[in-house]
Amino acid sequence: MAPVDRPDWDEGVALVPTEGASAVEPVEPDNVFADPDVERRYRTLVSRRMSKASLPPTEARSMLEPTLVAEWDASGGFAARLAKAQESAIAILDRLDPTSRPDFIAVFDGLPAGVRSALFAEISLGSSGSVRGASKTDVVRFASMPEGRELVGEWGHRASRHVAIIRDRIGRILKRMSADYAEAATAWFETLPSNQAAAIYRMLVAN
Repeated sequence: MAPVDRPDWDEGVALVPTEGASAVEPVEPDNVFADPDVERRYRTLVSRRMSKASLPPTEARSMLEPTLVAEWDASGGFAARLAKAQESAIAILDRLDPTSRPDFIAVFDGLPAGVRSALFAEISLGSSGSVRGASKTDVVRFASMPEGRELVGEWGHRASRHVAIIRDRIGRILKRMSADYAEAATAWFETLPSNQAAAIYRMLVAN
C-alpha cells in the first residue's frame, strides 16, 4: 500500500475515512470472530482481554517488555496501567470491521518491540485532561489528510482540542523512541488504511 501524505508525527496531525467512503461504525466488544485463530491473535494483541475478561497482571508481566514492566511498577500501579492499556487497545479494534482486524494485528505484531512498548506506555496513561487548542492552521492541515476531513466534521467545535490532544500524545510516543524506532513507527503509520488510522485517532482522543 502506498504511503499516505500525512503531516509528520511530531508536527501533530491524524486520520479518518476518505471522502465518499462510509464511516466505520464501532463494533461491539462481544462481536464473535468467524475464525478462531483470528480471535486468538486479537486476544494476544490486547493481552488476551476479550470483552470484560482481563489477563491477570502476573501473567501479563511475562508478555511485556521488561523496561515497560519496570516503569509501571515504579509508578506504583502496574495493574491499573495494564488495564488502561488493554481498554485502549480494545477501543481501537472494536472500531474496526472484523475483516480489517487480522491485517492490523499482523502488522502491529511485526513492529519492533521498542515501538510497541512506547505505544503501550502512552495508551496506558489516558487522554490529556487539559490541553491548549490547536491553531486553525493545524486543524486545516489535519483536515487535508484522507481521513482528517471526516474527523474534523465529526468533531465540530471540538476539533481544535482534539487535534491538539493527538499532537501531544503522538509527540510523547515519539520522544520515548530512538531515531530508528521513530522511523519504523512513522513508516507503519503512513501506510495504515484510513479506517485503521481513524480508529487510532479516535482512541487517542476518547481514551
